[in-house]
Amino acid sequence: MRSADQGNIYFLYNGLIPERNENYDWSQYLCGDTSATLWTKFLPFVRLPQVLNPASGFVQNSNSTPFHTTIGSENPDPVSYSSALGIETSALIESFVRAVSELKETHGRVEVTWGDIHRLQRGKVDLPVGGGPDVLHAIYAEQMKDGRWRGIAGDSYVLLVTWDSTGAVRSRSIHQFGSATLDENSPHYADQVQMFVNRQLKPVWLDEAEIRAHLEREYRPGEEMRNFVRASR
Repeated sequence: MRSADQGNIYFLYNGLIPERNENYDWSQYLCGDTSATLWTKFLPFVRLPQVLNPASGFVQNSNSTPFHTTIGSENPDPVSYSSALGIETSALIESFVRAVSELKETHGRVEVTWGDIHRLQRGKVDLPVGGGPDVLHAIYAEQMKDGRWRGIAGDSYVLLVTWDSTGAVRSRSIHQFGSATLDENSPHYADQVQMFVNRQLKPVWLDEAEIRAHLEREYRPGEEMRNFVRASR
């Protein structure tokens, strides 16, 4: 995807896409003892799926099919592309059918609020979280015994840094859980979960004055261990 200061936006499904023999099912294993499965040409640039300045005003892609780059008829038409090219066309429909079937089987209905079954858990904290696999807010989940899904990978530590016209640096960040990643007894074990699911960022203190204004505890590295050793003698 590209944009320009003239207001143009452009999406190109770029790559060397081989033009393959349509008499074979290229999603399966194929014999390697025939030249019929040997491709020699690639789809030319003008035939690659692409979208320029759609009326919707936007283009998007998250490693997904190019046939849902924008809204409506300005998307590339999947009918114009042979299945032998290997461009995903039916994955979205197949996933939808599976999702409907699973919702009915597990929850008895389709009208289920996403946050009710898509959760971010940490210790005793159990909150609804948006996102999903292969989208801009990427959350990959595993299904639990009760039929809900628990996020286990995806977006985690997020850091946004900006510079103003004077060169001053400002930074904001968020962690999916908290800074104490291993200590379950720490107040910072899960104190950022609520902000993460709300898609909020917190300020990052960069200079000493800011740090001291928000200081929770001051210590020297190793000092606690030395005191412990002295006390145990």
